[in-house]
Amino acid sequence: MADIKDETISGFNCFLEKQQAAGDNATLTLVQFDTESTDVVHESKPILEVPDLNHQTFQPRGGTPLLDALGQTIDSTGRALAAIPEANRPDKVVFVVITDGQENSSRHHTKKSVKEKIDHQSGKYSWQFVYLGANQDAFDEAGSVGIAMANAANYAPARMQVAFAATAANVASFRRSGNAAKLAYSPEQRAELLGESDDQDK
Repeated sequence: MADIKDETISGFNCFLEKQQAAGDNATLTLVQFDTESTDVVHESKPILEVPDLNHQTFQPRGGTPLLDALGQTIDSTGRALAAIPEANRPDKVVFVVITDGQENSSRHHTKKSVKEKIDHQSGKYSWQFVYLGANQDAFDEAGSVGIAMANAANYAPARMQVAFAATAANVASFRRSGNAAKLAYSPEQRAELLGESDDQDK
């Protein structure tokens, strides 16, 4: 993410703005991961209290232990929700995974173990998972850990802000409607994420 740091910061802030506009009935957990550590920037923070990212709070480093970050965050989220009285637990949980590189440094989790966790949480508790990947086949990577292809998309690194904006719109629509199909990327969004719609317009 170092090469697209500014775009990532702007994109996240766009995502945050759209979620705040969709209502205050949400919390946000933000996890940044690399080979140095997996850092929880915000944990279950009320959406209206989440500050914008900036160059101090977002520091890209190292490699991509994607599986470790996913496995760890799924486990910690499950524990946090289990500690909440059932009547007060959120009725929707959405994981949005955004990476600009393929898995290359996990030590504790495998695709199989992460897929088992995702299958369990999505099957038993209806958690939703979204996957955005650059410099890879996002459909293959998402499918290998049990994330529906409809909720996966490739994006060109230069289109990071567009990727965040499309994802933000889909998540906000899901929050309002409760319809999981709203999380799926449309053909038009997929073209925009790759910059293909711009080429077609010229």
